[in-house]
Amino acid sequence: LGVIYAPVLNELYFAKKNFGSYKILTSKKLNTLDNATKISIKINKTNKVKIIGSRSHSNPILHRWVSKNFNDFEIVQKGSSLKFCLVAEGIADIYPRFGPTSEWDIAAGHIILLESGGKLKSIDNKDLLYNTKEDILNPHFFAYADDALIKN
Repeated sequence: LGVIYAPVLNELYFAKKNFGSYKILTSKKLNTLDNATKISIKINKTNKVKIIGSRSHSNPILHRWVSKNFNDFEIVQKGSSLKFCLVAEGIADIYPRFGPTSEWDIAAGHIILLESGGKLKSIDNKDLLYNTKEDILNPHFFAYADDALIKN
């Protein structure tokens, strides 16, 4: 189960394993999830790739990787776990992360992304697992909609 709430945007994203991912717009008090809309990734059919970037964690590694792998792209800046939600909702195509994150930073976004049809892999193409090592830091990773976006 994963839940991400953005009170400033009045948006709530949630997912449960094997039940899909959903978004609900809230305005005041949330009494029911009946108005939730199922969300899913979208495979980009255009040449312009929408890449999620961070307002506060941009770095030269990201810029080099983007320039090396894509000719026509748009950087969409968003904070926190909402990056996963934008890929899950089909608004963005890929979220490459070349900076430190902890397991708790991405766990809710991870299930929302997976249940929408997206993928999350380390830069060496391995699944990210939780509670399997001494520390809680994640490796660099890609959250994405389409395998074609990841060039090995």
